[in-house]
Amino acid sequence: MSTLTTGGWRVEPAFVEGAPTSPVTLMSDESGLTQLAGDQPTAWQIPWSVMSTLRVFTFRRRYELVATVGGRIYRWRRSDNEGREAWIDVWRRHGGVVRASRGRVTSPLLVMALVLLAAGSSAWVARPTRATYTRAESGALAALLSPGDLGSSWSTTNTSQLINLVGTAGLVNDPATSPPLTGVAALAETAGARAFQKCLPVTNSADRIYGAAGQYPAAQVTSPVYTNTADGGVQVAAVAQYYASTAMVAADTREMARADFGSCFAESQAVLLRTVVAGPSGVTTALEHNPTTVAGVFVRGGVAPANLSSIGVSPLSLVVDVITHQHVEVSVVALVAEPAGVPLVDRVVESEIAHLLAPSALSV
Repeated sequence: MSTLTTGGWRVEPAFVEGAPTSPVTLMSDESGLTQLAGDQPTAWQIPWSVMSTLRVFTFRRRYELVATVGGRIYRWRRSDNEGREAWIDVWRRHGGVVRASRGRVTSPLLVMALVLLAAGSSAWVARPTRATYTRAESGALAALLSPGDLGSSWSTTNTSQLINLVGTAGLVNDPATSPPLTGVAALAETAGARAFQKCLPVTNSADRIYGAAGQYPAAQVTSPVYTNTADGGVQVAAVAQYYASTAMVAADTREMARADFGSCFAESQAVLLRTVVAGPSGVTTALEHNPTTVAGVFVRGGVAPANLSSIGVSPLSLVVDVITHQHVEVSVVALVAEPAGVPLVDRVVESEIAHLLAPSALSV
């Protein structure tokens, strides 16, 4: 195999915290991949033997290379197609897989919006019992809402429509390796993304939540759906994601900090859920709802009409709260039968924040 050299890349995350992520030049040869990063380049040499789960994601006008090194997922991105076929050939020679995209990267923030339906309506799978986990997997598990955080008034259910948003409970996974969405799931994702980007507003190329600027977490895990009969009935679940660097979470948080983010994200999730459950439907206006403020933790939320009446479900509201802290992003999503149920969801969010701030959640 001949040597291949191409400049114009950027890498996520940095190989060392604080190291430059652009401009990056990549070189490949028989022994491995070499990365030169920064204006005064620092070189990293990566043998092919330590690289795994190689993937190429192709878009109409650009492409990106993905590989796992030392348990972390690295993405080399560029804004054009220079050298694409040559790099695809290199990646394939080393077991890589090529995946075409219709123009976006899987949502960085809540793949809860995207892993939907993969398992359909599934009962809670007990918390995994593997002997060892990667740092990322441990981080996601440690951040996840648990029954002990909620109290005895809550139980679990496997019949909630929320399962269509959050996916299979208890499964620790790497979203970057998930197969592309098809059918109604793909239709729902497109509808949710369109609603969000129009509401905020943000272009698909700049959007980190649904769009092409997004990034994958290193690991993700979903809680069961918990239910409480108080205030007409409340169902709530959480999705925890662990990112390889705090800079990745900080970049997502900057978009979440924009005015109207909470209401726009809640609206998009309501559109997504309705599309999955009842077919395409119009957009309804959501309200901003920020449940709490804790130093060092970012929280934003919104409330939107769920509008599932077409399948015989009484009027419900969808509450969506996002939390970011250090390496972790968590979404708390809930269906409430009455407005009085929203403060109960707020208490769940506060429990999740307290859980994040506990030493066990930060020591992975």
